Amino acid sequence: MPMAHMLDTIRMVAEEDIHKTAFMCPGHIGTFEYTVMPFGLRNARATYQRAMNSIFHDMIGHSLEVYIDDVVIKSPEKGDHVSNFKKAFLRMRQHKLK
Repeated sequence: MPMAHMLDTIRMVAEEDIHKTAFMCPGHIGTFEYTVMPFGLRNARATYQRAMNSIFHDMIGHSLEVYIDDVVIKSPEKGDHVSNFKKAFLRMRQHKLK
């Protein structure tokens, strides 16, 4: 399951760092700052990977694998697959992942 859309759920950690993401739009539209982490920041991928590892720590290696913005839900037995999906989706909801 591609999960890149979830990146916008990770809030900028330090309030004092938000101004570092400021950018201006042409045509006097204004100046904007990110309040959530954009994927283009230098450490965004590593931060996102750490967050996913923390959220799914007890499932990784058993019923789930995470690599940056991809999640693979797996099952040794066909009958466990639906249950593993439900557990993964429940965990995502608990952590307000979209």
